[in-house]
Amino acid sequence: MGVKNYEAEKSGAEKNSGMSTKTKIANNITAAAISTLIFILFLEIAFRIFPSPARSEFLNHQFNIRHPSSQPTFGKHPTLGEWNIPGSQAVVKRREYEMTVGINTKGLRNPETPYEKSPSRYRILFLGDSFTYGTGVEEHQTFVAGVNKKIAAYGEAINGGAPGSSTADEFRFLQSEGIKYSPDSVVLCFFQNDIQDNFQKALDKTNHYNPSPFLSFFYRAFGRISQTLDHLFYGRSALYAFVVNFKRNFVIPYTITDTEFAATAEWLERIKGFTDSRGIQFAIIYIPRREEILKPEQFLTHTYLERYAASRTIPLLSLWRVFRTREDYGTLYFPLDTHLNSSGHAEVTRLIIDFLRSELKGFPG
Repeated sequence: MGVKNYEAEKSGAEKNSGMSTKTKIANNITAAAISTLIFILFLEIAFRIFPSPARSEFLNHQFNIRHPSSQPTFGKHPTLGEWNIPGSQAVVKRREYEMTVGINTKGLRNPETPYEKSPSRYRILFLGDSFTYGTGVEEHQTFVAGVNKKIAAYGEAINGGAPGSSTADEFRFLQSEGIKYSPDSVVLCFFQNDIQDNFQKALDKTNHYNPSPFLSFFYRAFGRISQTLDHLFYGRSALYAFVVNFKRNFVIPYTITDTEFAATAEWLERIKGFTDSRGIQFAIIYIPRREEILKPEQFLTHTYLERYAASRTIPLLSLWRVFRTREDYGTLYFPLDTHLNSSGHAEVTRLIIDFLRSELKGFPG
């Protein structure tokens, strides 16, 4: 009896010990999770209260309001992917700006312009992303509108910009829609992140630019995770704003490889081939982000683009080279938002006019 009782007690003790170990592990995990959440909550409150770049960025982006009568101005297009929605209107307000967006019946943030062009008038088509589109300013304040005003007596400038568009998107727009305007010249406005956008979209369709399936999967997965996190937390969390700000300023944000630039070069070649075959002049304008002017060694986009344009004899206006000579370059951008402000657009208008007059044959003036 004694032996049996001992064995039973031993067995029970072992079971209790096993259950106790599992309970301890579960309790430790729960305690760690609660502690982590409390710590994250503490950081969130701290970043919201105390002045910092993260707090400023959070405050700017959390205040993104559309007028009650506004419509979505950007969405799925049958052939162009994400593009401007024809006939849509909106009022967008942030802490740094308020802008009215009106998209014409052809899907452009531009006054209504007929496809037909008078032979006596010069027409220039601008392609680009949100910088060309004019995020942050009114339509009449954009540099495209500025150029249009300067040449109004003998020509017109058309704004073919759309937020978030890549070089591939812009080529497809030129092929299917832009060419209908019979432009005498096409100017591609290239922003600093376009190389990464072009490469990412190339990976979404093919591994042609990346022989490693694992690396290709990593790029796609990282892109999807970043998009999801931005959708969930950007403008909602000051802590997330800190992470974004830290990544932007303390980590080399946009290292570029020859492999990555190959995707961009392919689309640039397509645009050049398309315009050359139709006798249309082609030029490129490079728009830097503010941080690139401050830390040029961390951003190599201008280097790759300048090298490519020189090798293909494509006229290129590098605003990076112009802005970096100015001590007041910061006044051309919004303090928090990455886009050009109205002063920036006005200055870019002046620079573009001078550039086009010197580089494009037949450009008025």
